[in-house]
Amino acid sequence: MRTTTIAVTRIDPESPPDRSGYPDRVRNRAWNATRRGRLDTKTDKFREYRKKWALRKRYQMSPEDYARMLSTQGGVCAICSEPPNGTALSVDHCHKRDVVRGLLCNKCNVGLSNFLDDPKLLSLAQRYICRAALKAVGQ
Repeated sequence: MRTTTIAVTRIDPESPPDRSGYPDRVRNRAWNATRRGRLDTKTDKFREYRKKWALRKRYQMSPEDYARMLSTQGGVCAICSEPPNGTALSVDHCHKRDVVRGLLCNKCNVGLSNFLDDPKLLSLAQRYICRAALKAVGQ
């Protein structure tokens, strides 16, 4: 039987200093402090870049097209007419034809995807909800 030995290194406050003259924990803390500021500024820039890239790559839309569509819809979801709550509206598109249909809130977008964009399933769900509402009123 073969055994393997795994070397485990611990960050020990009493560890000897490395080549820079500082113990590991001090060097790491200083490095993290300098990086933290850089990451915060890059994060916002990266998110904006990523949004633009996703619109262009997935939907062949520019940010101006998105803004135009949003203003056409009055700044609200195309289904429930609710304004977005903290997040941007999602671009709804037909998966079969790759056509953008509108902008939806997260709830409506997930709801449509759960029904597989199938009008028949959506109408069956609507009938189910109506029957349940009528039963509740009848009792």
